[in-house]
Amino acid sequence: MKRLLKTLAVYCTLLTGVYGLTSSVASAQENLIMGFKVDEWVLANESATKTKIIDEFVPPGQKIKDWTEMLTSQTLKKPRKPPTIDALAASSYENLVKQCPGKVTWNVIAREAPTTPGGESMLFEWSVKDCPPEADQHEVARILYGKFNIFRVGYVAKTPSLAPEKRDKWIAELTATKILRP
Repeated sequence: MKRLLKTLAVYCTLLTGVYGLTSSVASAQENLIMGFKVDEWVLANESATKTKIIDEFVPPGQKIKDWTEMLTSQTLKKPRKPPTIDALAASSYENLVKQCPGKVTWNVIAREAPTTPGGESMLFEWSVKDCPPEADQHEVARILYGKFNIFRVGYVAKTPSLAPEKRDKWIAELTATKILRP
């Protein structure tokens, strides 16, 4: 579990979180309107620097060290020459495969072409099964490229495979997540 979380933490340093931005990342004047109700979750962990923010939410009664489901919201101040969305997603996939060779399933669910500067997005999922000491996990996530920031928001559960209705729910809620520009 720690190994997989470290892998995801590396990925998170590339993409970092947003919900109620208060650091200098907010000065870029972009934020996310979540497609789900964050207030139904408990903020279990947060970190912020001048260029990135990560917020991790768990169900009420759970802690960051012992969760069964988690929402992660990340924001990264967009560099002058940002990686392509495909390169960013590939980096995440490669890190997972290094930790659990032959145990990772990856699927791009949907793509959105840019309609505004940097407005590209990708909705994807991954799962890891039978990779001790890690728990089986299945995540549905979305990367959104804004004009000033790169956002990543995802739902992950400790399960070999999300139930179809839960998967569909999170696909719809992550698809409804939008970038808010003043």
